[in-house]
Order: sequence, then structure tokens, then C-alpha cells
Amino acid sequence: MKPQEFHDTYWRLIYNFALKQGIAEDEARDIVQETLLSVAKAIREFQYDPERCSFKSWLLSVTRNRVTDHFRRHPREREARHAPPAETARTSTVERVPDPRSLDLEQVWDEEWRNNVVELALEKLKGQVSTKHFQIFYLHVIKQQSTTKVAKALGVSTGQIYLAKHRPKSAFKKALTKLERELDGTRNPKL
Repeated sequence: MKPQEFHDTYWRLIYNFALKQGIAEDEARDIVQETLLSVAKAIREFQYDPERCSFKSWLLSVTRNRVTDHFRRHPREREARHAPPAETARTSTVERVPDPRSLDLEQVWDEEWRNNVVELALEKLKGQVSTKHFQIFYLHVIKQQSTTKVAKALGVSTGQIYLAKHRPKSAFKKALTKLERELDGTRNPKL
């Protein structure tokens, strides 16, 4: 896998995981870069061994280490998150951020991993079907909007929706299955 392809495949996963740890957007982008640099340095020695560790688990470990490093460098962020509430009727932004220690990080990672695979499959699908068919599929199948609502939004008949969603649905399922096999650690993603 080429470095740009690796970045395009995993940046959103790392970014969203960092955000869920309570890290600000600009800092999350830094964590993406730091994680990708760490991966680039270490990937040549990474040996896929399903008995020992999957690539997915290894990438989680690298990402988690970068998040931990971030909090070590910025201890005030962590302290601010645990400060006593202000005497106002409104909840401050800092207090609405979940405490990373209360999160099941592997569950968060798995959820973000799945979301990332779906997004990648949708990107592949865009290049395989017409814009109208993609819109129908996205609104009706992914966003689960009713046929009536989709028909009104796109100016098509409900019959067209039923006909137009089948090809994209099949292509999406194929792309999703292929990506799941490729990204779950069943191959060594050398850069």
C-alpha cells in the first residue's frame, strides 16, 4: 500500500478516535500525523501473525500511544475536563466531553473502524454508479429515508427508487466485503 493510500484509508479512523477521547479537532489532526509517522517508521518490522495480533489491534495500540503522549504533553487539557462545574445553567463544552477513562477504547475503536470501512466503501461506490443512483442509494439505504421522502427530494418516482437502489446496493456490499477482508489484518499493509 502506498503512503497516500494508507493515509486516505486510515486518517478518518484515527481522527475520529482521537475526537472521542476528548481531543480538540486541530490536536486530533496532529495525532493523525503523529500516528501515521509512527506507523511509517514501524511498519517495516510489522509481521502479520494472527496468533499474536491483528493489524487492526496494532494500529489501535499505536494510536492509543499517540493519544496518551498528547495528554502527557498537555496535562491541563485532562485537568480541565475534570474541573468542578461552573455555577451556570448551561453545561460548559469541557464538561460535555466524555472522560476517556470511562470509555471502552476497544469498543470505540471497533465502532470507528466499522464507520471508516463504510465510508471507504461509499467512496468506491461513487465511482461505480451514476450520481443519481448513488444519491438514491445513500438517502434510502444508508440514511434510511422513506421512499416518499427520497422521491420528493430527488424528483424521481418511488418505482425509480426501487429499481435504482439494487445495482448500488450490490456494488456497495461487494466493496464492503472486500474492504473488511483487506483491512482486518489478513494481509500485511506494508508501505
